[in-house]
Order: sequence, then C-alpha cells, then structure tokens
Amino acid sequence: MDLLPELAYRMAIAINQSILRDGNRCQNEREVLLRLIVNQIRRTLDLDTIMETAVREVRELLETDRVIIYKFLENWDGEIVVEDLIVPWPEGFQEKIRDNCFSGEYSQLYLKGRVRGIDDIHNCGLNLCHANFLANLQVKANLIVPIVFGKDRDSFSDSEAQPRLWGLLIAHHCRSTRHWDIEEITLLEKIGEQLAVAIYQAELYQKVKENAVRFQAQAQKMQQTLDELQATQVQLIQSEKMSSLGRMVGGVAHEINNPVTFISGNLNHAQRYFEDLLELIDLYAADSPHPSPEVEEKIEEMDLEYLREDVTNVLASMKHGSDRIAKIVKGLRTFSRLDEAEMKPLDIHGGIESSLLLLQSRINGDANLREVEIIKDYGDLPNVTCYATLLNQVFFNIFSNAIDALSELRSVSQPPRTPQIQIRTETSHQDTVRIFIRDNGSGIPESIKAKIFDPFFTTKPVGQGTGMGLSTSYHIIVQQHGGQLTCESYLEQGTEFMIEIPTLAEMTVQMAIGIQQGLLVKELKKERDRANQATQAKSAFLANMSHEIRTPMNGILGMAELLSLSNLSEQQKNYVNTIQSSGKSLLNLINDILDLSKLEAGKIELKEEEFILPELVEEILRLFPDTLKAKDVSLNLAIADNLPQQYLGDTDRLKQILINLIGNAVKFTERGLVTITIQEYVREAERPANENEIELSFAIQDTGIGISLADQKQLFQPFSQVDTSSTRKFAGTGLGLSICQKLVNLMGGEIGVNSEINQGSTFWFKVPLKFIDSWGGKSLTDESEAYQPDDTSEGTKKSVDILVVEDNLIHQKVIKYQIEAFGYDFEIVENGVEALEKLQENSYALVLMDCQMPILDGYDTTREIRKNETMQDMIIIGLSAYGMEEDRQKGLDAGMNDYLSKPYNLSQLEEMIARWTDSAFLLSEAVTPQDISKN
Repeated sequence: MDLLPELAYRMAIAINQSILRDGNRCQNEREVLLRLIVNQIRRTLDLDTIMETAVREVRELLETDRVIIYKFLENWDGEIVVEDLIVPWPEGFQEKIRDNCFSGEYSQLYLKGRVRGIDDIHNCGLNLCHANFLANLQVKANLIVPIVFGKDRDSFSDSEAQPRLWGLLIAHHCRSTRHWDIEEITLLEKIGEQLAVAIYQAELYQKVKENAVRFQAQAQKMQQTLDELQATQVQLIQSEKMSSLGRMVGGVAHEINNPVTFISGNLNHAQRYFEDLLELIDLYAADSPHPSPEVEEKIEEMDLEYLREDVTNVLASMKHGSDRIAKIVKGLRTFSRLDEAEMKPLDIHGGIESSLLLLQSRINGDANLREVEIIKDYGDLPNVTCYATLLNQVFFNIFSNAIDALSELRSVSQPPRTPQIQIRTETSHQDTVRIFIRDNGSGIPESIKAKIFDPFFTTKPVGQGTGMGLSTSYHIIVQQHGGQLTCESYLEQGTEFMIEIPTLAEMTVQMAIGIQQGLLVKELKKERDRANQATQAKSAFLANMSHEIRTPMNGILGMAELLSLSNLSEQQKNYVNTIQSSGKSLLNLINDILDLSKLEAGKIELKEEEFILPELVEEILRLFPDTLKAKDVSLNLAIADNLPQQYLGDTDRLKQILINLIGNAVKFTERGLVTITIQEYVREAERPANENEIELSFAIQDTGIGISLADQKQLFQPFSQVDTSSTRKFAGTGLGLSICQKLVNLMGGEIGVNSEINQGSTFWFKVPLKFIDSWGGKSLTDESEAYQPDDTSEGTKKSVDILVVEDNLIHQKVIKYQIEAFGYDFEIVENGVEALEKLQENSYALVLMDCQMPILDGYDTTREIRKNETMQDMIIIGLSAYGMEEDRQKGLDAGMNDYLSKPYNLSQLEEMIARWTDSAFLLSEAVTPQDISKN
C-alpha cells in the first residue's frame, strides 16, 4: 500500500515533465515557423508575393479556415487585398467594402497596438452590427492584429513621422468556435509587425521604381532636347559662317563690278578709236604711196598688217573677258542675295546656276581629272517664296558632295565612264516644287545611309569635312521651309537627293512653331533641373545608406575576424564564420545596389589600364578553391592559343563580370564541371575598325540545374530570381546579372545565356578590347597548377609609429586590436584638432585618418597638414564608410596618399600600411591566436 502513493507521485512528475517538454517543443516549432515566415516575406520586394506568402503560411501555421489582409482606404473604407482559405468556406469580398461597425475610435485602438482575439463572435460582447457582419462571412471566431507603419522607428524612414494604420491581418475560424491561446496571439502579433515592415519596404521600392522610370523618361526627353539645342547651336554657327561668306562674296562682287563696268563700258569707244586710226592710216597710204625709208622701216618693224588683223581679236577677247567677269559677278550677287529681302520669291533655276558657277573650278577637268558633265532637265517652275541665301546654301552643299562622290570616277586611270551630275526640276500636285540632284558615283552603303543627316557625321578624312553640311541642309529644308529632303542611293549606281518645298512658305506657321519650341525647351529645362535634383537626392540617399550600414559593419566584421584568429572551439569557429559570411553577404548587397544605381544614372566611367589576360583570370579563379572542395565540382579554364597576351581595359569591371558569372555557375552546380572558355569572336559581316582591337568571347558553362526558357526572359532584370524553389535553396539578391549586363553594354559588348532544365547553362558575353602585343597562348585545364598561389617569402617587419584619427569608439577598438596584432606602435586621437597637436609633438611614419569626424573632419585636417612644409611627405591614409569612387577622389584631392573603405579586413589594412611604409611581413606569421587572446 505504501508503494502506490510513491508510484502516483513519480507518475505525476513524469506527466508534468512530458507536458513541459511538449510545450517547449511546440514553442520551439512556432519560433522556427515564425523565422521561416519572416524570412519568406522579407526576401522579396514584390508586394503581392509578400502578402500571398504571409496569409498562406499563417493559415497553415494556425490551422484555421481563412486568413485575410484588409487594407484601409479613405474614410475607413477598405478592401480585402489577399486571402487564403480552405474549401468550402467562401471567398471574402474582392471589391471595396465598408464595415459600418468600424469607426475612428477603433482605429485609434489598433494604432496603439490593440490585438483582438474573439473566441465566439456571439458570446464575447460584440455589438449586434459587428456580429452580423462577421456572420455574413460565416466567421465564428477570429483573431485580429494591426499592420502599423512607423511603430518601429528603426525600420521606417523619417517620412513616417507618425504611426499609420495601414490595415489588419485577420485569422477567421469558420468551422467552430475557437479559443486563441496567448502563444498564438503573440505569434500573429509578431508576424503583423514584420509584415508591416515588409509591406512598407515593398511600397517604398515600388515608388522608387516608378520615380526611376519617370525620371529616366524625363532624362531621355531632356537629352533629346539638349541634342537638338546642340545641333541648333552648330547650325546657327554654320549659318553665320555662310552669312559671313555671303557678305564677303557680295563685297568682292561689288569691288570687282566697278572696274569691270568701267572696262566694258569703254571697250566700245576703244574699238571705234582703233577703227578711226586704221582708216586714217589707209588714207595716208593712198595719198603717199611712196613713204620715206624711215617710215617703211617702222612699218616693217611693227608689222602693220598683223597689227591691223590682231587688234580686232584683242578687243573681242577683252569684250569676252569682261562679259565673263560680269556674269561671275552676277552669279556671286545672286548667291549672296545681299540686294534682296530675306524672304521673297526666288527663281529656283537662278539659284542652281549661281551655285554651279561658284563650283565651276571643281567641275572643270585637268590633266588628272575628267570634267564633270552637268545634265539639266528644267521644268516650268513658279517662283518660290523662301529664304534665298539659305536655299542657295543647300544647293551648294549638295553639289559639293556630289563632286566629292565623283572623285574616283573622274580619275583618268579609271575605266572610261563619264562622271555626271543630273539636275531635274518639276512641280507636284500639292503646290510644291521638287529638285532632283543625282550623281553616278559609287553610292552610299546601306549601313550609313540613315546617318547622313546626323550632325557631325562624315565619311571624309579628318580635316576634310565637318559633318554639318547635310545636317544644316536638312534643317533649312524641313524646319525652316516646311519641306522634305530625302536621299536614295545604291552601290555603284549613284546617289539622288530630292528637295521638295512649298511654293508659298507659311511664315506665320513657322513663327508659331518657333514660339512653341521655345516654350517647350524652357519647360524641358525645368524638368531637367527637377530630374537632376531627384537624381542627386537619390545618390545622396544611397551614399548615406551605405555609410550608415558600413559603419557598424566595420565593427562587426573587424571584431569577427580578430575573434576568428583567437583560440576557439570548432563550434565557436562555426559561429564566427557564420557572422563573417552574413556580414560579407550584406556588404555585397550594398555594393550591388550602389553599382546598379550608378549604372542607371550613367555615373560609371570605364578606366583603361594594362593587364595580362591569363593572370587576370587565374587571379579570379583563386577565389573559389574552398567552394569547389565543399562540392564535387571541377573547374576548367581554356584560353585560345592565338590570342594576344596584354590588353587595355577596365580590369575591375571585367573582374566583376567574371566573378559574378563564375560564382553563379559554381553555386548552381552540385557536381560536375564548370568550364571557362576565352577566344576571339569573329563576325561574319565585319570586323572591328581598329586594327589594334579584338572582340573577345567569354563563355562560362556549367552542368548545374539549368534555367527554363520563361525564366531566361527576365533573368537580367534587377532583383530577378529564377524561381521560388531556387530562391529558397540558393541565396542571392538578383542584382548580379543585371549589373553584368549593364557593364557589358557599357563596354560596347553584349551578353546572353543558353540553357535547358537539368542540362546546365552557358552564360556568354563578348566585349571589344584593345591589345598591346601578341603571345603564344596556352590552354589551362589543370587547376592544381593553374590556381595555386605564388610562394611569398617572409619580409622583415620594421618599427612603425602610427597615428590613428578616429572618433567612433567601436572603430577605435577594432583598429586598436588590429594594429596590436601587427605589432606596430600607435596612438589614437578623436578628431582633427587633436591630430594636429599630436603631429606637432611627435613624429609618425603614417596617419590613418577617418574622414567624417566632429570639430575638424579628415579632409580639412589633411589640408592643414599639407600646409606645413615640414609635413609635406607625411603618409596619410583616408578611412571612411563612404565607398564610392567620388569619395575616394575627394580624399585624394584633399591631399591623402591613399584611401581605404570600411569595412576592411586585416589583410587589406596590413597591405596598405606595408605599401606605404615598406614594412611588409606575412600576416599568418605575425598574427597568432595567442596574440589575439592576449588582447
């Protein structure tokens, strides 16, 4: 009998322990599910995906019948934006609905964090209106948590100055009443908080995308306007040149005309005088048939008979010459039109003739060139009201180009084919006149025919053409006369330009168009200024975001690296490795966002530096040994034998592309082979125009999971992932391929992918590169030989005194432990003023200068140091969480010797110090776990 109480007591203890274990296990399971749900809804920025994932996972987690997200609209109207339910329970209302039972006082309660769990809608004190509303939805119990923006200040921007009730996350139980326990309520409340952050970020991202599209459209519109303004400016300059030429031609014509008129006006008198003198000589000879010997000698000496015959020819030649000069003067005056109004009726044929007259010297042949035959087929044209000088300029430009096009045909060494320019004029039925000017030259290639009217486009050698003649002509005909200027050309058959202009220019219409264009330009300038301001704000936001994230990341990664070098157990090492891996992933995401932003804003400029292709690729492949060892994957590199060795290009951007593509191939391949192939890409139709340029083809082929055709279409879009299953298994931001595409396009190349599901993928890209010399080439297929790091001999560390200028206490600790690990002597000060005082007191080999500090920042401190003649050679290394190229340049412009972006690791810091102080040593030898433990 005494045994029974003891057994009962033992059983009670066991039952309680079992209940406690079950409760703990249930709690752990819910925490795991909570983390899973949060990870899924925070992984994407697509609002629909976030909400659909949330309601599905919550319904399955709570094992309830329906979960909805209810979004508030104006006046507390609302709509069910997404729901997940179990059949046969009906769907909620998809249109806008109004809950007449919901008032402003309820909103204030939910705004303050109210969570409502209703076990039975008919026995919980609900008013009849609300109970009936829920009954219509067949709800018997529900759980409501608010979705509030701005509740957690660290997760929302300053724009959410006050908390805002966005909506409600509601769980409906329809099959029966239900008691909601405290764990379920707490769980749903936490999910609601995380959902609020995810929805806010998704909406913010959507707004950013919409603004980016709008700003990009505005930027394109403004760029088009700026191009038009630039072309107009050049055309104005060209018109001014032609106007100056016209004034000069008119002046020359005037100066020539006066003496020519005097000459031609006196030639008739001179001829009559000579005839009178000859008549007098004849009378004298008849009266004195036997002159004296002196007279006979003089007659013979002057050859009187020849003089009598030649004087008429001389006078006739002078008459012909003066008439020719008068004709040229008239042509010059017609071309310049200085004696006529700007806008007046013009004889088109007269304008054509004056242009041909000015080009007569080029039309005529010589010992080396055949004469150009001019064939005219003039129709009966009315006078055309136009800008005479401008239209003559068009004729002059087109005739000049036609003569240039006939240069090869005019050579006497070519087969006999007469170079010709045919001119035909006619009227049309639309009160317009047409002028056709055709040559029988070599024609214009189809590839450049569309560009001939573009400003600055020319096929002539440098110094022989400006590329503005046809562009200006097009502007004169189309925009100033409301006409058309077209070109038809066929290789080896010649080119024909057609000018069509109305017989009566619509001056009022042109003025109206000019006024409208002026207003449009003014408005576009305003839009450009607004877009520039928005772009600057976006850049400033990204730079500040980068700085604020990099600042704590420097402390996290710096301390984690120091901790990894201390004496740790295997489990502790795994913890530290996880911290480092997660921190680096976040840092890569920041860098990708900054790169994408700069690429979209067009702020990335490619550098040109020498590099050796095999060395560059092998350097990249040395980044992957650990990943390859963890998988059953081999890496193969094959470079064509006939490629040059040295190139000019942006090595950093080329590395970025290859690291992204090779990294993806390794990540998505569990076993098999990843092959990198590099060879020359040979086009069928044409090759690069530059003889020192080659187009390289890079292909990265893997035997991984492959990509469907549907997913390939969106693969290069920002934030694009292959699919949900891959996203869950293979982490990534979806930015890498988008950045690769933009970089390849910036380099003047193209990128693409060939893939099949379960058959692997091949990502390829082609870029043109300038090469310096040739090499024999090699194929590298043995990773054990190709990717082993070079042996590094240990250097000798020398004593170095370092001054650290850093205001952040965490960063002071990080850099203190790092420098102590190196064994250098150092001092730390908090701002630029203290740094200047220390430099006056002590001598240092190097200064590590933080750039953002109170009182006196790093830039101004550096400038002050450089003003001191005794410290001109002081080595100053800038440290900053701002990681853009312009930030680095800002430091160099201030006088810094180099710049290191936070967060940096031990190797980077040691390499930077060693480079500038000649104190290199092996980090692996210098830093030991014992050293770190002592610190």
